[in-house]
Amino acid sequence: MRAGAIQTGKASPAIFSPVATSSAASGNTVSLNITGLLVDTDYDYSIEVGGVTRSEPTSQGHFHTFPLGAASFKIALAGDSDFRDPDQSAFDAIVAEKPLFILFNGDLHYSDIKTTNPDDYRAAYDSVLKQPNEGAMFRSAALAYVWDDHDSAGGDNTNGTAVGMPATRTVYGQYVPHYPLAVGDGTIGQSFTVGRVRVIMTDLRSASVPSTLPESPTKSRMGATQKVWFKQELLNARNGSFPLILWVSSIPWISAPAVGDDSWAGYATERTEIANFIRDNGIKNLVIFAGDMHALAYDDGTHSDYATGGGSPLVLFHSAAMTRP
Repeated sequence: MRAGAIQTGKASPAIFSPVATSSAASGNTVSLNITGLLVDTDYDYSIEVGGVTRSEPTSQGHFHTFPLGAASFKIALAGDSDFRDPDQSAFDAIVAEKPLFILFNGDLHYSDIKTTNPDDYRAAYDSVLKQPNEGAMFRSAALAYVWDDHDSAGGDNTNGTAVGMPATRTVYGQYVPHYPLAVGDGTIGQSFTVGRVRVIMTDLRSASVPSTLPESPTKSRMGATQKVWFKQELLNARNGSFPLILWVSSIPWISAPAVGDDSWAGYATERTEIANFIRDNGIKNLVIFAGDMHALAYDDGTHSDYATGGGSPLVLFHSAAMTRP
């Protein structure tokens, strides 16, 4: 198996071979490291197996490489999709918008797997990728994806105590293209730059303690190690003078404190800690992209300031569910 990436409108593709060998232990997946591409450029790609270029839609795709410096581009903010739901037209609408990349913040599926068997998690990804509308969307642009509860391990409102977390983490590493996971605590937090935008994606399931625990300074949604990383990422973005910092939070930020709530409301002490950090360190131009609420919403900072005494009004976008009511 090889892949060919060709600049749109050109004739000669660049050919890339797998850097990882397919095996049953890896779910029969291979990965390719595609290098040497031009910035801010359209590319088509196709898969070659046994010397024959595959012609079916699932073996072909398109992407546009990221620009450097000042640029205008679209980002598709997506989440909460179920391949079992009848209306899959939202994916077609995203493809029609031709976004530079898709930022998917959780609930890629609703399989609610509670096992320790990696094959169960692989099967869920396969079911998503085989869907004609959603699969076509993922082949139309670059993707950055972090999970939430239904698509990680344990099902609805899951947290770091779920026994399947190590298995789903392994499968994520095999199946999902991702940026370096620098935290080292089993979470899938990651960050990257596109143009002059810094994107910070946090994993709010793998290291989370149960929301039913009483409020305390140690009750954490991120986990202590990932939170240190997240704060440093904010400082780095501030020091890098990015005009926009986009924080991907797979759960809602705005709600009155409530022990047991699966949103940031159930981790109110930590939410205030983060808001105070943002205010006290002069983190500007930060936008939260949140999901899991199954509603389209926007806040200009009027209702989102949870810093002690105020001073940290954050702009917030909620993606609507792709297929869920």
